[in-house]
Amino acid sequence: MSDWFVFLLIGTGSGAVYAAIAMGTILTYRGSGVVNFAQGAMATYPALVYLELRDKGQLVLPVLPWHHRIHLSGPMTFWPAFLIATAVAAGMGYLIDALIFRHLSNATHVTKVIASIGTSTAMLGLIMVQYTGRFGIAGANSVKPILPRETVRIFGTNVTTDRFWLVGVVALVGFGLWAVYKWTWFGLATRAAAQNRVGSQLLGISPNIVSSVNWALAGMIAGLTGILASPMLGVSLRGFEVFIAYSLAAAMACRLRSFSLATVTGIALGMFESLTVRIKRSEERRVGKE
Repeated sequence: MSDWFVFLLIGTGSGAVYAAIAMGTILTYRGSGVVNFAQGAMATYPALVYLELRDKGQLVLPVLPWHHRIHLSGPMTFWPAFLIATAVAAGMGYLIDALIFRHLSNATHVTKVIASIGTSTAMLGLIMVQYTGRFGIAGANSVKPILPRETVRIFGTNVTTDRFWLVGVVALVGFGLWAVYKWTWFGLATRAAAQNRVGSQLLGISPNIVSSVNWALAGMIAGLTGILASPMLGVSLRGFEVFIAYSLAAAMACRLRSFSLATVTGIALGMFESLTVRIKRSEERRVGKE
């Protein structure tokens, strides 16, 4: 029974990523009514930017291939690389809203979903163009540890502590978002703009500004998650795009409303996914003995 508990603990790492991407999806939905299928790609790109800054001191911008690399210095330490990559993530979220979804404010939900899928595909294509030479077709790079990475022994199994730190960071972000959207003027403005754009304009609230701020926040959370999780999960060209299914499930479970419920659900899904690996291994051993 003890190894089942260990597998549950191991799953908290990926569960924290599911929860963070789900929170970003809730932000974009609250701000502009978009169920954002590109949130996984929005976590991947800042992680790659961070890696390039750490290794080479080059800033890789999410633009067309020519002149997209800016040599800033030699290999950077954590904080400059982290802050620059997070700023790129926020700017990317703002630009996606300003260039695409602001013009679809009156479109149907289906149209917005299609646009978000197209955005995700375009971002992944851009990543392939900019990074294939470094990673190969499907390679992955390891990243130096960011969160404390001590090893603890639980029921005879070594488990690294970085996944628990990541859970703590994501839970803190979830609590912060809950507080902001429940108790501040911006949270009230977001709810007003989401329910009635015309009415909010009459009250002096700009739906476009509200939407852009939410998208920028979603980008920052995606970037933060991608960067902090990259030492544990590695960085590849598809990156966190493969996490989008579980993340959307966590967001939908709370009807795209509750940050706290999305956090709990995302972590629970990660734990359940890890538990299924344990069940599969047990079944394989049983079949092998037969």
